[in-house]
Order: sequence, then C-alpha cells, then structure tokens
Amino acid sequence: MEDKDISNNKPGLTRRRLLKILAGSFVGASLSGGLYSYCVEPYWLKIERHKLSFDKKFNPPSGLTIAHLTDMHRSGIVPDSYLQECVRKTNALKPDLVLLTGDYITWDKKWAVSLKEILGTLQGRLGVFASLGNHDGGDWAGFSSDAVRESLEDAGIHVLMNESIKLSFDDVPVTVVGLGDLWAGDFDAETAFDNVDSDCFAIALSHNPDTVSKICNYSSNLVLCGHTHGGQVRLPLIGALDIVPYHKIRYDLGLFDIRGTKLYVNRGIGTAMLPIRMLCPPEITLFKFVES
Repeated sequence: MEDKDISNNKPGLTRRRLLKILAGSFVGASLSGGLYSYCVEPYWLKIERHKLSFDKKFNPPSGLTIAHLTDMHRSGIVPDSYLQECVRKTNALKPDLVLLTGDYITWDKKWAVSLKEILGTLQGRLGVFASLGNHDGGDWAGFSSDAVRESLEDAGIHVLMNESIKLSFDDVPVTVVGLGDLWAGDFDAETAFDNVDSDCFAIALSHNPDTVSKICNYSSNLVLCGHTHGGQVRLPLIGALDIVPYHKIRYDLGLFDIRGTKLYVNRGIGTAMLPIRMLCPPEITLFKFVES
C-alpha cells in the first residue's frame, strides 16, 4: 500500500490563524486581568512592615509600633464587611498606636453613620487618632465634616483638626499632630504646630502629601499621608495611571526622606472613582521604631 503524506492535511500557521491566536490571547488576558483587578486585588489586603530609625538627637521612641490606615472610602463599592476585616487584621498586629489619615467615606455624608460600628473596635495601647480627608467634608466635598467627625468620636477615635496631643511611650514623649485637609480648605499648619515642642518627637497626620512642603519648617519627624491610593492602577515601566483625582503628586506611594523628615504615603484600604486596583493592592502599614 502506498504511504500517504498526511502532513498537508494539518492546518498551517498562516498569518490569519496567527492573528486569531494573538487576538484570542489578548481578549483572554484582558478579561482575566479585568476580573482580577475588579474582584481580587481591591480586597487583597497587604500588611506592609517598615522599620524606622531616627537620629538620637530627636529622642525617638525606640520600640514604638504604629498601625497606619487611610482612605477607607466607605461607600456603595466598599462594604462594611471588608472594612471590618481590615479592623480585625489591624488589631491582630497589637500596635501601640493607631493613626488614621482621612477619606473614611466617599461622596456622600450618609456613609458616615456606619463608621462608628466599623471602627469602634480599633485598638491601640496609646489610643487611636485621626485626621480628615477631602471626602470627609469641607470645600471640596461640599458638605460639613461634622457627620464624619462625630461618628469617629463616637467610635472612640480622637480627631485632630489642626491640633496636637502629647503622649508618652516608655517615658519618652511623643506628639501627634493632626492637620486639616488641603482641598477641604481646613489646612492650618501654624495652628496645628502651635503647641509642639521642638525637642519632642512629632508625628504629623496629613491626608494629602502635597502638604509636606508646607510643614517642612515645623517640628515633624514623620509625616503620614494617604490620598493618592498609589494611583490604584499601576503598569510596569509606566507607573500610576492617575485613576484617582490628584494633581500629578510627586509623592505617590511609599517612603521618602525630605530634608531629614520621613514621609510615608499609604496606598489606602478602599477605592474611589472606579472599584479597581492593579499592581497596587490595599495596605495596612505597620511601623516599628528601631535604634539607629
């Protein structure tokens, strides 16, 4: 029997077939990436741990641990259950101090009602302290910040509006300064730092990192911020796509050293504008002060 060459019966990798394969792969990857960025990463909470050291001349509170949370954005796209899980994970870290830097709600003050129940169990050995963000009330939001402030206070959280409070950790004095939000029209650094001793280690809470240039002449050793969400969506080699409305902020995420002052910009917990994250998962930050 004559052997038959059956190789020609197989479909060749023609240009059209190659384009179909590539198109199918692109669509599949896009769908997978879209589902991931919508269903997975917005709730894939990361615990970011950082050890911080400061010159001894600033009398830093060595051994102090701080949990930093920001941009919870309680709304129709950020549910209570997720935020309550964030609180449970924060408490499991057993921080000495819990510091919050604004945007507890999104767009509508009606969401403030749930903050007491969500945040009422937050625990820090030295207390829980907060500043407000642009979504929490003021010029940008278009409504009073009273609802958010009252709900936070009812939850046992001390809201600092352009004021400071002095604490003590192992007999080492620590001052926490809370600044009003820049976009809300409440920012007043002079008033906030009025009672801060220059020889006392100071931690400033300021929602918007744009304010760092406005407070660098005051006594702050560590500035904690949020606002940017890290961009929410980041691409390799490109960086943030500016999904959230900020004005090309220079400090988008992470730790910076600015003339001896450490600035940390937290990616935040919730989402705003669009309920998506890509290569920019939500975070709770845990700082531990160590000797230099």
